Amino acid sequence: MLAAQEVLKRGCCWRVGIGYDIRVMTDEWIPNHPSNMVICQPQEVKWEWRVMDLIDWTVGAWDRHLIETTFHKEDADAILQIPLSRRLVPDSLFWLHNRDGVYSVKSGYRVACKILKEANSACELCKRTTETALHALWECSVAQEVWAGSMRKQQKAAGSQLDFLHLVEVLMLKLSREELELFFVQAWLIWTQRNSVVFGGVIQDPSRLVKRAGEFLDEFKQSQVQLAVTRVETRCSRWIPPLGSTFKLNFDAAIFQDIKSSGFRAVIRNNQGEVMAALSARGPSVQDSEEAEVLACRKALEFTIDSGFSNIVIEGDNSVVMAAIPSSRLIHSRLGNLYADIHCLVAGLQVHSVSSVARFSNLVAHSLARFAHCINDEIIWLEESPQPALEALYVDSN
Repeated sequence: MLAAQEVLKRGCCWRVGIGYDIRVMTDEWIPNHPSNMVICQPQEVKWEWRVMDLIDWTVGAWDRHLIETTFHKEDADAILQIPLSRRLVPDSLFWLHNRDGVYSVKSGYRVACKILKEANSACELCKRTTETALHALWECSVAQEVWAGSMRKQQKAAGSQLDFLHLVEVLMLKLSREELELFFVQAWLIWTQRNSVVFGGVIQDPSRLVKRAGEFLDEFKQSQVQLAVTRVETRCSRWIPPLGSTFKLNFDAAIFQDIKSSGFRAVIRNNQGEVMAALSARGPSVQDSEEAEVLACRKALEFTIDSGFSNIVIEGDNSVVMAAIPSSRLIHSRLGNLYADIHCLVAGLQVHSVSSVARFSNLVAHSLARFAHCINDEIIWLEESPQPALEALYVDSN
């Protein structure tokens, strides 16, 4: 266990609950952020500063003004993206390197290899300098021999770069699309060869790698032509009214990258297809589609309860989220607290079924989610058809 401590420390991250156990400056608690920690030191740091001090408990949300005026913009934006539970839940640790937040031997082995590689960071092939992505794929003498036989224009186009991303940006400005495609294939082959050598393989002749890069690129292009099919969108998957006295809740989410926010929508209809209640709301910036859909689901269930409906069927178009709603399994990922919020809300309703449906069966909710781009807060419709979704409602009725 003592030997594995470093692996666990590097692979775990705090999931914010009430924030009492998490130290702002020294703990790892900001997922999808470099080092998962606050990067830039604020001008004023409080003694024993805890994450709970950054939450406005009157509304149960991040104290945006405090965070934006205290932290560097990159840190502030990352903190404000962390979703908070509606409930007072304890802080907990989750494993960063698996989607479900649970440790596995395979992912732990990868973290251990990364730690060992950093400890022995000299280039495995030339033994001359620290191994970075730029060195491994471009500056190493072994890589240079391959590039010399591949495309001299690439070597001439690039000068002194800070890192591999900078190199790619330079080449994108100077090379054609075909030359860039060959560059990426060649870089992949160089990386594959390095991995092979590290685990006991031998260095191949540079001309062989150059030839293979051209062959792989030709094979890929040919396969794209052979696999190309005409996309036919069938209309057989329609919205189906609920049975009897039950009501159907459809929800969806949208991500607006241009304004760094998201959109939620929900619509509740009866067995005649009539809209009983509908919602379109602007949401926060999110890290991925799963987070957007989870937040939309929670918002839709809260809207359902507030509108006085309890006898419902739930439909959404994200299979991961819909599978998690009826599950009793504890979810350990960074979104685990949000899923737990949803389970608490569902427990107070009479839910007959939970289904994942095709986007075409969720058009009304999808239309309202896109409409959220045009509003600042939220709009609610009660027993009337939402204007932004009239076309989708017409499609469903026919």
